[in-house]
Amino acid sequence: MSLFPRFATHALPVCIALTVAGCAGLPAVTPGMGTSTQAPRTAENLIAEGQYVEAAVIALDDAAMIEGSARIAKLETAAWAAARGEAPELIQQALTLYPNVVTSAEQQATRQTYQALLAALQENPAQALELISTTTRPSRARPLGDYWLTQALAYRLLDDGEAATLMLVRREAQLSPNQAGVNHQTIWSLQQESSRFLFADPSVRYDATTQGWLELGQIARRFWTDENAIYDALNQWQLSFPGHPAYAEYLAIAEQTALTTLHSAVRRIALLLPTSGRLAEAAMAVRDGFIAAHFADTATQLDVRIYDTGKDAMDAYDQAVADGAELIVGPLDKQQVEAVIQYNANRLPILALNYRDQPGQNPAVLEFGLSPDDDARSAALRALDDGLTHAIALVSDDEWGQRSLQAFRQAFMAGGGVLLDASYFTGGPREYQNTIKSLLRLQESAARFEAIQRLVGEELDTAPVRRQDAQLVYLAATPTQGRQIRPQLRYYHAEDLPIYSGGRIYAGTPDPRQDKDLNGVHFCAMPWLLGNSETWRNRRAEVGQAWPGRARRYERLYAMGNDAYLLASKLRNANWSQLPLIPGATGELSREQQRIVRTLPCTEFVGGVPQVHNAPVRQRGS
Repeated sequence: MSLFPRFATHALPVCIALTVAGCAGLPAVTPGMGTSTQAPRTAENLIAEGQYVEAAVIALDDAAMIEGSARIAKLETAAWAAARGEAPELIQQALTLYPNVVTSAEQQATRQTYQALLAALQENPAQALELISTTTRPSRARPLGDYWLTQALAYRLLDDGEAATLMLVRREAQLSPNQAGVNHQTIWSLQQESSRFLFADPSVRYDATTQGWLELGQIARRFWTDENAIYDALNQWQLSFPGHPAYAEYLAIAEQTALTTLHSAVRRIALLLPTSGRLAEAAMAVRDGFIAAHFADTATQLDVRIYDTGKDAMDAYDQAVADGAELIVGPLDKQQVEAVIQYNANRLPILALNYRDQPGQNPAVLEFGLSPDDDARSAALRALDDGLTHAIALVSDDEWGQRSLQAFRQAFMAGGGVLLDASYFTGGPREYQNTIKSLLRLQESAARFEAIQRLVGEELDTAPVRRQDAQLVYLAATPTQGRQIRPQLRYYHAEDLPIYSGGRIYAGTPDPRQDKDLNGVHFCAMPWLLGNSETWRNRRAEVGQAWPGRARRYERLYAMGNDAYLLASKLRNANWSQLPLIPGATGELSREQQRIVRTLPCTEFVGGVPQVHNAPVRQRGS
């Protein structure tokens, strides 16, 4: 895990592994320093060599041999070095070794700072901010730098790029000039993550250093109409922020970035949706999400025009081309997607809002939708991350269930898991029981029991035993089906068998009374539904107020529209070859060939309510 994932864009010769943590308090490296074979392998010598994980291990070993409060200094060194080495498990060990009584307020503040930093590194921003809010600010350089770093990490995870920038600027006072250069690179990399600034408030003003970084980042991120406008903005920035630390290096980078955007990025987008006909309501939800994200993105000046494909998708396409469209987003219907891509004949880039049965190899076409494959894949990866490798599956007997099972099987087996057995269920609760008993092999157990009774010649007091080779059940079901199946699994002696599912099992709105029967079910669903980001919680509340009836029924499609905009705004040079990882409303978006894959956060039902406690699962090998 990276302290600021995906921030760094250039390798640095010093502090290679650390993009945001810098090296606060690290002595300047001089020729020959730390290279002598005679130098003792102390934690500080290893820190000087940039071997942070090794330094943390040495410091932990030293601390373990010291009693009481005397070990605290070693533990502080271990925690600091472990953060530099991106080893949160070593921070956890250091915190565990702290004595029960901390002798000074400064030591207590340092310990609390690293508890909060650990939560941030584990991608639990709410907990990190809650812990740091009750922490006295340390006075020494190392823990004080990490006090600000903790907040920068947390705010970035919450998509508050402005607050994250402010925390990094405050942190700089604890750094040497060389270390400050690493911090500058981190700040600038943050400015390039446009998704972190979608909800920035332009009326809020910060100190001159922070404001300078934010405004230069806006210049680099914006879609410009001509070169003169870029140079006017850069000249005004220089007048407004004389002597700013970004001037020496990042002013030129901002200029080049803005010019590249001007000459390579699209500005006019045609959104092709069936706003009339049988798919009209679904299409309007996608449209609303797309337009809302467009208006929230004040740094990007795009011209979005909407065309109705309800009658004829080709006519809508022709009109979009005649109006000067540079990018087609849509259509929504799978057949129309195939037809428009063929009709387009590589003239314009297309972000299709559905998946073709057979994806092509055209780099100017990207396919995006709400595939059940992504939910199932995320559930498989979560189960593997939880150490479970032997699964059985119970899925609905329809196309959706079949696709979910196939995606789960592929991801689970690719990660080293074994799918022992799978069954399809149909009908209602009465029909489910035979399928469940067969999957759990209860009939075989009952037959063995009857055979034993006949052998011994007397009646035995025991019950059938479910199969013991399975470690989990993968369940692909709707909320209603899940509420009926979960109690039956308990009844048939599988109450201790973990259940993993996709997002379809959650209706989208907390309902403790109905969902209490789903308690203990782990499932992976889009962040928009789980509300594990303040950004998405606020946006969802706004949608619910604006369209109270439509929002609940079509909120997944609204989230899809939001993410379609995020993808469309990243188009460069008529292809998505350099598409970054995007934290979207429907999941973490990444590109695999010509398709977008969503990686989803996972949770479980507790008291009938989803309790989000895990970060999005990661693709294996990433």
